[in-house]
Amino acid sequence: MSSNQTITTNHLNNLIEASGDPQVSIFLRMERQGPETRKNRIELKSAIKQAQGLMKEKEVDESTAVQCLEKLEALLENEDFWQIQNHSLALYASPDGFSPFLLGVEVDPRIKVSRHFAVLPLLAELDATSQAYVLQLSEKTVKLHHWRNGSMEELEVPNLPKDMDEALQLDHEKNLQTHTVSGGREGGPPVEGLHGHGGGRENELEYRTEFMQRVNTAVVEFINTSDDPLVLATVVKNFGLYEKINTYPHLDRAFIEGNFDRVNRSELEQKTRSFLEGLHRARSQAGLADLQQVKNGERTSGDLKTLMRAAHEGRIKTLYVKWPANEITGTWNEETFEAMVDEKVQPLNDDLIDRIAAVTHKQGGLVRIVPSELWERKESCFGEFRWSESGRG
Repeated sequence: MSSNQTITTNHLNNLIEASGDPQVSIFLRMERQGPETRKNRIELKSAIKQAQGLMKEKEVDESTAVQCLEKLEALLENEDFWQIQNHSLALYASPDGFSPFLLGVEVDPRIKVSRHFAVLPLLAELDATSQAYVLQLSEKTVKLHHWRNGSMEELEVPNLPKDMDEALQLDHEKNLQTHTVSGGREGGPPVEGLHGHGGGRENELEYRTEFMQRVNTAVVEFINTSDDPLVLATVVKNFGLYEKINTYPHLDRAFIEGNFDRVNRSELEQKTRSFLEGLHRARSQAGLADLQQVKNGERTSGDLKTLMRAAHEGRIKTLYVKWPANEITGTWNEETFEAMVDEKVQPLNDDLIDRIAAVTHKQGGLVRIVPSELWERKESCFGEFRWSESGRG
């Protein structure tokens, strides 16, 4: 499995829907550079031993446990995987499959063996906008990049014009374009005429519109199965026009403003990093502002038992979760969704906050991740409901 695996909503939904014993979730912090990176494999080896112990405690069938452990142990020998690391590593193993993910968010090291995968770190990762497409767009330069794992990679996109000249097949040296002026003499071939390019604002808008339509078509055909945000690096005029033409559903309304005709890759990467960090801060602050306006009442709750039931009923409109999240384990009746909260953490039981967030996401609710330094409530999570338990009024 490549270390560059990109997290998508499909990945997340597949993990949320997986169930059965055992579902092994491992979260580790990673060293990213220098000799300290040797510790990464040591940490994973230790985590595998802990997972083995938990499966034994859970009385998992030995052959089933071996199926999970073999997938994890194989990663220790995968040299390609360890070439690139990020802040954290999330591993999911079961008898049916194995998925590793590099995370840009910091996680608390944790090993879980329970009925469901723990996915809150992936929700936090998606909320942090740590992955994005960046379209470098000007009349002289068109490039599509993918931002992930803290760096940017230029992509080879079929049919993406490198500039406006190529898109419209214009010869700017002559600044002329052929066109048919008449049908010629009767029975003869049409007569070709020449006219200049750039004949006024109307023509300029027409050319730029056609140029951006071709860019949009190539980009959408290339990334249409993704749900990563698309961020433009361009000037205001270009963004305004492209926004009207765009057909990719995840175009971000914020953009990296500037003329990027001839910038080098490192400069664009630095601007992208600053932009995405600022975007995440703004969204975190917006989430906090929303949370502060939510009042305790019939349509809100921070009680885990209430939230668990509401999540499964599809009643949670917005779930606010403090990050890093406290681990609170427990069990629940899968028919009535009545939850029991453990007095202390039980590694073999599900993390209730994680499960509430997972089900909320699956049911179409919004999960907002709020940094712990901005969190002011006594509860570790808090939900706003679409309707009250007593009715939809």
